[in-house]
Amino acid sequence: MFRRLFFSFTLIALASLTLYAQSLSWTQWSKDPQHTGEINVAGQGLNSVLADLVYDPFVDIEKNPSNGDGDLLVHYQTPLTDGDDVFMEFKSGTYTTMTNWEAQTWNQKRFHWESGQLVEKWTFQSDWKPVPFGSPSWEPVYHAVLAGGYVYDPGFGGTVYKLDRATGAVIARINPFGNSVDAKIFVAGPLSADNAGNIYYNAIKLANNNPWSVDVINSWLVKIAPDNTARTATFTSLTPGAPAAKDQCNVGFSNRLLPWPPSPNAIPPTADCGTQRPGINIAPAIAPDDHLCRQPCAPSHALLLPRRGQPRLNAKVERLAAWTAQRRL
Repeated sequence: MFRRLFFSFTLIALASLTLYAQSLSWTQWSKDPQHTGEINVAGQGLNSVLADLVYDPFVDIEKNPSNGDGDLLVHYQTPLTDGDDVFMEFKSGTYTTMTNWEAQTWNQKRFHWESGQLVEKWTFQSDWKPVPFGSPSWEPVYHAVLAGGYVYDPGFGGTVYKLDRATGAVIARINPFGNSVDAKIFVAGPLSADNAGNIYYNAIKLANNNPWSVDVINSWLVKIAPDNTARTATFTSLTPGAPAAKDQCNVGFSNRLLPWPPSPNAIPPTADCGTQRPGINIAPAIAPDDHLCRQPCAPSHALLLPRRGQPRLNAKVERLAAWTAQRRL
């Protein structure tokens, strides 16, 4: 079985009505800088297949009992549409197990609607790799963005490729972290773009060995300007007042003490909060006034919402943040 995308009349409404291309474009995660995730158009009936594309040939392996146990635990890029162009993620390479998902290869393809047919125009093979299995149990997302007439595509070591939209040629490889590429740095979520063509994304640097059992080395919010210059800000600097790495945070009760809490006044144990970092698969959202919204987290500090009638509990789970910072980069 393959992961396929069937284009229906709904997508033709998005992709081929050039007259309304600007308002119907879907150029990034959840459509636009604010991640509104909607388009003001009535879709047509899903009663005709216009194109049938296999973009993940590994679905059978990904769903077998040793990996997904029947579920497809994979995040995919949203098909990006602008005018008559469609940009999609395609996977290739080798798939063995979900604990070694970095053996795969991620590609960006451009298609164009021509005489009712979706015609492939180019393929770019990225060297992007996801963070290792462990903290994330779903395959992380590889996600490009369209901005300023270019395709910005995630690369290896926290880098980003700037591609010619028409040909797929590499215009620049932008490395915000110096002249050499650091294999321990990862693009940790989708790329976002503001209305001025600036690109924003999260990057995280992990330890080589057992990266999810030790603290992160560092993490950043990155901004790439249209002239290819880049700026970074650490998540620690963006979250003043948040717990420090060695501060103590409440963690979870042992499963031996279920049901939680073990007594009405029980106090959970504590552990180092850990350094502030971005959640995996988080795309920065940009407000109309260019303020950024994102979700940092400290891995040992989380709020688990209780079932109705139960008190709130702190639990040791990977969480998306208790603090949402807003700051210009």
